[in-house]
Amino acid sequence: MVDFACLSHGLVVEVDGSVHDDPRQAEQDGLRDQWLTENGWQVLRFRNDDVLNNPDALARQIAEVLARAVPFARRDRPGRDVLGQNDYNS
Repeated sequence: MVDFACLSHGLVVEVDGSVHDDPRQAEQDGLRDQWLTENGWQVLRFRNDDVLNNPDALARQIAEVLARAVPFARRDRPGRDVLGQNDYNS
């Protein structure tokens, strides 16, 4: 499960607290980010402190990514068969 997703543009936004500093959690995050990226998603990660202390800058960054993004429905997404299923959700 991701924190936030823009389905139309294939963008995932994760907001990470201190638990993500743990090496085991960081490894899990990396594996999940890799899977998401391989399946056509772009992942942005922000720290909790940044969200709380600098939300305008993060909103601008997200808006910039969305402005450059190709709509998700038009992308070739590897790992998908004709029904849109893959090993992760089948």
